Amino acid sequence: MLPDFPSLKKSVAKGVNRYMRHRRKVHGHMFNEIPQRQIFEGDRTAVERPHEARDESKMVRLSAEMTVDIDELHAMSLEQVLRRYDEMVKDLVGQQIKHFFELMNTVTEKTGNVVDAKGQRLTPELFFEMLEKIQIDFNSDGSPNMPTILISPSQQDDVRAAQEQFESDPALRQRYENLMKSKFGEWGARQAIRTLAG
Repeated sequence: MLPDFPSLKKSVAKGVNRYMRHRRKVHGHMFNEIPQRQIFEGDRTAVERPHEARDESKMVRLSAEMTVDIDELHAMSLEQVLRRYDEMVKDLVGQQIKHFFELMNTVTEKTGNVVDAKGQRLTPELFFEMLEKIQIDFNSDGSPNMPTILISPSQQDDVRAAQEQFESDPALRQRYENLMKSKFGEWGARQAIRTLAG
């Protein structure tokens, strides 16, 4: 019988898990700013929205696997093994991103928080329409805590052009400031309700 090395196997497993968590952060960088909680039991989650019914979501199983032939494993370098783990993580993150956008589409359609550009390019007008539909929180210094906006690489030039328009057009800047004042008032009202409820 071959000797077993449980403490060594445990250390290797910890190292592999740490590596995979790191690679998940690299491949799934869009998730890094989203708060996460571990759910230990159950088959669904629920969100209580103000003035709306309870919104339930079923949990979805995502999985990825790696198969290595034992003869192949003997010939593999550590770098090749890690590359295979990385491919597995990349596959899993791809599934997460796909599920995330499907869920976001369902939720935003349901709540009416959709801006359909109907194929037109991003303009300051569309940007204002998007900002008006979302809730914006503020930092302790009164500055807006702006949401992360995900765009297609093909939209980068449009975003740059819209940003230049904002910087060069005083009327657009004033409109933005007015919108932020309105959003600040909404945020203040939410904070007051939380204080009263707490």
